Amino acid sequence: MSTPGAWTAETPVVIGVHLYERTPVTWTVPHGERRVVLHVEGANSARISLFTRRPDLVRLIEAATAALAELDTDAATSAA
Repeated sequence: MSTPGAWTAETPVVIGVHLYERTPVTWTVPHGERRVVLHVEGANSARISLFTRRPDLVRLIEAATAALAELDTDAATSAA
């Protein structure tokens, strides 16, 4: 369990997730909290939950959109 205020910039946290077609990705919107919780379900009851407010969800969508465009450009270049 985390303690509010205990986070420091020097605390390293790295989480690797492989997302496949069969990987469940769900979300909840806790009413009254003005945030979204994205859930990625994994094997053996593993679960990653990303808690984010709207502005950061927009940043995440923008990053995913830019990455998708780069992936599509790379695929088109490789096919030529």
